[in-house]
Amino acid sequence: MARSRRTDTANRLKQAAMQLFLERGYGGTTIADIEAGAGLAPRSGSFYRHFESKEALLVAIGEEIIERPGEVLTETTLSLGDTHAELVLIARGYQQAAERQAPLQALIAETASLPGIQALVAEVEMELAERLGRWLALKPATRNMDAAEQCALFIQIIGGWVFWMSKQGTPAFPPELDRQRMLDLWADRWARVLDEAP
Repeated sequence: MARSRRTDTANRLKQAAMQLFLERGYGGTTIADIEAGAGLAPRSGSFYRHFESKEALLVAIGEEIIERPGEVLTETTLSLGDTHAELVLIARGYQQAAERQAPLQALIAETASLPGIQALVAEVEMELAERLGRWLALKPATRNMDAAEQCALFIQIIGGWVFWMSKQGTPAFPPELDRQRMLDLWADRWARVLDEAP
């Protein structure tokens, strides 16, 4: 029972903090605000029974809401035997992650320099790089490439998709280049490149 109550209180603190961080920003939210938002007595020390600091709380929230590459880009989805289809899944994963993060952009920007957040982001980025690096290394075009060349190629591939995502709906592109057409053209081009042996 005590463990359940402890978990419930920690969850209430996380929920209250997330709401307050989105409304007021990380810097504009105090631990007393979070305690009050969770239904606890402000400045009672209740917060510190669950989290050592506001940053530790933010990292705990991040660990829950961040999507791990392995949850989206499984070994199965990256080994379909169809490079075009695999690229489409990768692009959709990037698009979905960007859409989920959109409401959090101000909070992400405000907290990007916190060591705990930097460590969490580095961990997720490394996991993504390793997973996509293993996938890329299986493609015929990369057989004679070293790790640096493979990395540069991957940046070129994903960079084009990420750039298009950042500019979609702006006058930078003709209106007939909608999401589906861009996805098809992008995946077709890079699938041809990757499937061609050197």
